[in-house]
Amino acid sequence: MSAIDARRALDLWVQIVRDEELYRAMLDGRHAELAEARQLDASDLAILDQFRARPGTRWNVENIRFRATLQVAGRLRSWMPLTTHRLAGTSEDWLNDLVFEYLTYHRWNDLGPLHLTECERFGQFVRERVMVRRSDPLIEHALAFELAVIGALKATGDVAPDQWPALGELDDAALAAARPRPGPTTRVLELPVDLSPWLRVEDPTGVAVREEPVHYLIYVPSLDQVHRVQTLGDGARLVFERCTGDLTTAELAAALEEEAEVDAADVTALVARWVRGGALWP
Repeated sequence: MSAIDARRALDLWVQIVRDEELYRAMLDGRHAELAEARQLDASDLAILDQFRARPGTRWNVENIRFRATLQVAGRLRSWMPLTTHRLAGTSEDWLNDLVFEYLTYHRWNDLGPLHLTECERFGQFVRERVMVRRSDPLIEHALAFELAVIGALKATGDVAPDQWPALGELDDAALAAARPRPGPTTRVLELPVDLSPWLRVEDPTGVAVREEPVHYLIYVPSLDQVHRVQTLGDGARLVFERCTGDLTTAELAAALEEEAEVDAADVTALVARWVRGGALWP
């Protein structure tokens, strides 16, 4: 191919990897039929002729797709273990087949180092293309949970390093004067089932979830720590929902004691734990 435009040859190579119809037409020697639809000129068709003449072209295309499938499947297993397990169990072949379908749908445009964004796009694919044929509500619950975690992790990129509050350093006076509110990485997720039994094991095969509603508090305390997940009971949720930054801790404790008969000391203790742990920002 020394007599042809190397840059154009690369562009066409990427195109046949992504364009299944053009790829199949090239293998069959029918690519000229798609010249007008794909805006291919005579030199492009000549390049495709040479691709077709090379015995390793088909193997190379399928190998690229196979490797992309394995890489993306590995990322999904790492970042979305509950969702992928619910979709494919422990079978790598089943997951690879699903990821192959996902990448084909997106014309083999994987997102490279944007692993969390890839997970979000895969989640959309599952909701729009997979769940219409899978009657398993636990897929959605696992997906909602893991996308909430991913959203919290992605939000760390919106916080400058010097904006993170110092954890555990507020004394009682500073805590009373603080106006606690959720940090940028904090999420509260309500689900109709409690996935906690799945979160405690490496392999959730045969492990049943709890058939009761739950509220999860999900947050990333700092750039040096992994994300945290806690469940919120009714009382804790009432306190957390009132932490909007409008009231100081002392004002909030007094208001809840008067309005909901919640002991002010208990309110202060909860807020202190969340502020010093990073779920709330002062």
